[in-house]
Amino acid sequence: MTASALVLVGALQALTGLADPPSGTVLVGDEVVVRLTVRGRSASPVSVTDPLLDGVILLGRREVSEVAFPAGQAPLRTTMITYELRATAAGQARVGPWRIEQGGETMEVETVTFAVLPSPSGATAALSVIAERLLARAPPPPRVDEVSIAVLISADTVHVGEQLDMVVAAWFPRTLRTRLRRPPAIVTAPPGGAWQYPQSVAPGVAASRRVRGTWMDLYAAHLVLFPLQPGALALPPQRVEYALPVTSSFFSREERYALAGEAQTVFVRPTPAAGRHALDAGVVGRDLELALELAPVAARAGEPLEVGLAVRGQGNVALWPSPRVEWPASFRAYPSEPILTLEPTAGRIAGTKRFRILLVPDSAGAFTTPTIEYPYFDLARGVYRIATVGPRALAVAPAGVQGPARAAPPLATASSADWLRRATARLGRAHGLLAVLLGPIVFGLMRWRPTRRAPRRAARARGIERLEGEFARVLTARVGKAAVGETKRLVAALRAAGVEGTLAEHAGRLRERLRAARYAPRPVGDPAALAAELESVTRSLIGDNDTAPARRRRAVVGWAVAAFLVVPVDGSAQRPETLYEMGALRAAADSFAARAGSMPKVAAHWYNLGATVYRAGADGRAIAAWTAAARLAPRDRAIGRARAFLPAPDQTSGALLWAAPVTTLEVWLTAIALWIAGWVAFARRARRAVSTALLVAGIVVGAAALEITRRYDRRVAVVTMAAPLRAAPYGGAASTVTLSPGTAVSIEGEWPGWVLAHRPNGIQGWLQAAEVVAVPRVW
Repeated sequence: MTASALVLVGALQALTGLADPPSGTVLVGDEVVVRLTVRGRSASPVSVTDPLLDGVILLGRREVSEVAFPAGQAPLRTTMITYELRATAAGQARVGPWRIEQGGETMEVETVTFAVLPSPSGATAALSVIAERLLARAPPPPRVDEVSIAVLISADTVHVGEQLDMVVAAWFPRTLRTRLRRPPAIVTAPPGGAWQYPQSVAPGVAASRRVRGTWMDLYAAHLVLFPLQPGALALPPQRVEYALPVTSSFFSREERYALAGEAQTVFVRPTPAAGRHALDAGVVGRDLELALELAPVAARAGEPLEVGLAVRGQGNVALWPSPRVEWPASFRAYPSEPILTLEPTAGRIAGTKRFRILLVPDSAGAFTTPTIEYPYFDLARGVYRIATVGPRALAVAPAGVQGPARAAPPLATASSADWLRRATARLGRAHGLLAVLLGPIVFGLMRWRPTRRAPRRAARARGIERLEGEFARVLTARVGKAAVGETKRLVAALRAAGVEGTLAEHAGRLRERLRAARYAPRPVGDPAALAAELESVTRSLIGDNDTAPARRRRAVVGWAVAAFLVVPVDGSAQRPETLYEMGALRAAADSFAARAGSMPKVAAHWYNLGATVYRAGADGRAIAAWTAAARLAPRDRAIGRARAFLPAPDQTSGALLWAAPVTTLEVWLTAIALWIAGWVAFARRARRAVSTALLVAGIVVGAAALEITRRYDRRVAVVTMAAPLRAAPYGGAASTVTLSPGTAVSIEGEWPGWVLAHRPNGIQGWLQAAEVVAVPRVW
């Protein structure tokens, strides 16, 4: 790529030109700027011809000129022209050359070239590949001094259901286009009797051409149509609207214009009758594939089983009908809303349509799904084809039992010790850094000893003031605020309120002593003794206030709370524990999975999920769930016994599914405690060996916590069925080894529907995503 094009014509020539290419990486679709700077020793205007463009289109052009008159020198005119461009194709883009004239001097600036890289998204431009091909074949406009509109279609004869691309192109002379204050609007009118997919519109100018010596800029809009019935398909006239200012003033009014094209007709042919299948539903496409998505866990009589049918390929994805399936007589089918995913390929509409069906078996037994056929007319070959899915075995367990006969592991309840993990669930790296800095902060605070001269008398006074305030509140609660002010009235009011006479008189005398202690010029009595007496009298008054009505009120409240806690909540039959005991393992597994998803830090939820799927025969899922539970509660005996049911098939899998004897939270808290204790010992001037040992121990334990966290953070999955390890992510790829169920692998990458599995012994390959289950990372 040329960094800059600088041309100097002769050592004494005064006219110079410099063209700067865009800086940085340029991708297809990016807007770039190329600047041309012309300097001449003359006040005469500069004439610059428009450059040739290859691989880019022109969006805008700005020109600024400045003339300087230096003292004792010739005038200096500087002209800067800025070209706003958009890259449209990968490769070498070229802008130029330029021919510059000023007065009697003439020069030429060389072509600027720069590399354009493909876009990571795969798009080649704002318009699709098909639309760009149509624009490339667009004939030049009949006149170059006015706006014209043209409608370009991909074919004039198509089949029913075949994709028809229509591009509306509006040609603008550049001299007129530069006067527009806003881009023109292309109003597309789709025909009746066709399904449409509006496509993205190229922002700004879509292409630029030099027609008979005049630059023409082209705006475009793209529609994808699928005819629904045979016969003549009339394309109505398309329209472009734009506005031009009357004068060059910014506040000038605008005149609106509308230009309509000509109507066109496309002939739609029906699909041939020869070779049509009996189940044909009018599906037209290219390379359609049919897949049956069935959960590996066995079903149970009376319990719904979700089945998915996926149709993928090129065509009118939105209108593809559901495959016709004759399910066994003992199954009731309940279809759900389909899920549509569009994935255009090379400008053609393509994607996947998934049909979800709930099957409810009436009885137990071994069943086989029927062969499912999906006939369609293949446009690429011009013949009818059938996408087929072969039969699949389906085992339905009786209503009381599901899966193989296995012992039912006892369920666990959430431990009260899980409060610490739930309380620290949201702690992150920032909190860890704060804990590391907490040790030096504690050290600094302990070593900083400001001068403290607060007298003990003031502390005692504050203690007496607190007790006196509590004593005043008790008196006010017993006799009211009006009777507290005078001692005689206070004693009489206390006796009237039911307080014993001796206690009432003692309270009155104590009230007088408190006043004397507060307002006397000298201290009266021992403050400690006065505080003790004040606390004793206050407690006596509070205890005496425990009357029968108050006791009755507390009893009523206590019985109400107890009744609320004891009365069972309605709908307890829906609890997963109840479903587990009843044998409804699928519903119980779904409920336990929902619990684990909402509270992933609770080991009991993962253990219960593993126990449920273990009873159902899904050993791989049970291993993954019990591994998560063991890492959350490594010393739980029930989890240890459960993991012994499904030991690791090999040493490598055991290393990937390893669980430390302590949790990561415990190790991190221990490291933080040792770290802070070391700084505290250092601040208290303990023995250097003690403080150093504590700090070193904190560092060592922290390193162990980092290692455990690193091993736990690996993306590990467990193989749920015997799966071949393929060399590439497609079904026909070669396979060198087959992994047995329960084998643990490390996930190194992903592809839609596939995962790249790696074993520490060097074995690596691709597995289908349905063949593995990930170990939850919840620590």
